[in-house]
Amino acid sequence: MKNILILATGGTIASVKTDEGLRPAYKPQEMIDLIPELKDIANLEGKLIMNIDSSDMVPERWIEIADSIDKNKDSYDGIVVLHGTDTMSYTSSALSLMLKGIDKPIVITGAMKGIGEEGSDAIGNMINAVKFATEEYNGIYCVFDSKVYQGSRISKVNPSSVNAFENINSSLVGEFKKGEFNKDVDYNSSLEDLVYEKDTKISDEVYYMYLTPGMKTDIIDKVLELGYKGIVIGGYGDGNFPLRFLDKFEEVLDKNIPLVLGSQCLKGKVDAAYEAGFKLMKKGAISAKDMTNEMAVTKLMYAIGHSDNLEKIKEIMSENYANEISE
Repeated sequence: MKNILILATGGTIASVKTDEGLRPAYKPQEMIDLIPELKDIANLEGKLIMNIDSSDMVPERWIEIADSIDKNKDSYDGIVVLHGTDTMSYTSSALSLMLKGIDKPIVITGAMKGIGEEGSDAIGNMINAVKFATEEYNGIYCVFDSKVYQGSRISKVNPSSVNAFENINSSLVGEFKKGEFNKDVDYNSSLEDLVYEKDTKISDEVYYMYLTPGMKTDIIDKVLELGYKGIVIGGYGDGNFPLRFLDKFEEVLDKNIPLVLGSQCLKGKVDAAYEAGFKLMKKGAISAKDMTNEMAVTKLMYAIGHSDNLEKIKEIMSENYANEISE
């Protein structure tokens, strides 16, 4: 049998109910012991990195997770990361960049109910995650509700269903049916030959600006006063925004602060076909293309962590590192 490491970070999957709400409590070995079927799939070892609610996840924690994966990867055939669902898509996006080209399956999973609760989805998710970690796949993946997702493409779309995630603008990797993994016929990774490089340089000074009707343009000044070094615009439709914001956004670009033009829509790509977006792109804004919003944010964090040169940041944002952009 293969050797699989389970790294625990907390989240609902490890939580118990208390008088003050759910609180992460279970340690990884305790969770392994609760699922006797796991011992028939692989030789397992558990390690606790942190035990937090995933809403408390920050870029410094991503570095801890990436460092732990890098430190242990040569001793195991695959690694499963237990993680809360609320920020799982941010972490999977960040790890896809920080550990690009990794030559092992790194599988992130969690649950909508704690592992000790009746009817918890934690057991099925852990079993399927461990099974997939024994497969011959390289890279960052997420396993949830019997589905296997590309780590660079997931978004949480439902806070109250076990079918909580979707792969955005991309096919599934595959699905577990009757306990067996079935690869999706449309899944194809063109990046499996990348040379592995751990690269955890990242900034936390990126602001995601979700536009709403009537929003005051002065918010841009406040964002810059707070010291943010990059902005992802959650625009309407294909990256549209009110023309009254154009001058403010152009001032941001004049200060050599990167602006990424994204969309509030989950699917599709940013074309910036309307006047405001078209003019801003001509001025030097960066298109989020068909990246998820989570990836657009984490990738800008990653880019700013590597350079304060606007042209270099644009170059990093346009590069396809982990199937996060459709070629």
